[in-house]
Amino acid sequence: MVMTDEEKKAKKAVYLKAYHLKNKKKRAEQNKAWRLANKDNIKKYNLANEDKLKEKRKIRYEANKKQESDNHKEYYKKNKEHLIATSRDYYLNNEDKLKEKAKAYRQKNEEKLKEKEKAYRQTDAGVKSKRMGMWRYIGVEDVNDELYNYYMNCDNCEVCGKEFTDKIKRCLDHDHTTGKFRYVLCWACNSHDNWKKKIEVEN
Repeated sequence: MVMTDEEKKAKKAVYLKAYHLKNKKKRAEQNKAWRLANKDNIKKYNLANEDKLKEKRKIRYEANKKQESDNHKEYYKKNKEHLIATSRDYYLNNEDKLKEKAKAYRQKNEEKLKEKEKAYRQTDAGVKSKRMGMWRYIGVEDVNDELYNYYMNCDNCEVCGKEFTDKIKRCLDHDHTTGKFRYVLCWACNSHDNWKKKIEVEN
């Protein structure tokens, strides 16, 4: 029986997959040796085709997004400690070089980065990041997801009981000496230190 081109292609794919699995370690060593022997040529090629390679990687990633993501997560999980140590050592040994590279990238893509940051700030994650960053900046201690979720799910001022609306904003009240969170208040109660009344009642 004569095989069709599609059947030949499928059979070849099965054979290659089995071959690669059987010789995985050997091929990895061969590839590593080849890359070391051709290090300079690879670097020149990558620099000469930077945009083309980026686009190629992007297309491949989009076509296999879930699989790529799962592979990266699995690899990171298995090699977490090694990757962290390697990344830290590389940064320490190339700190000045990396800072210059980052600076050059920001200057080259200034408008693009501004638009990206602006778009991110409109997302739920962006709003959360900005607010939690602001809390840390003003000295709130133990800023975490639990505190943020409590703040977001608090519908009424914990002193006067007013419902939070577009006009009545919620505020995170904290002890300015210790940094500890106290209450979620409306702007009026927060600005007039009405939290003291609540403490007096509780005590």
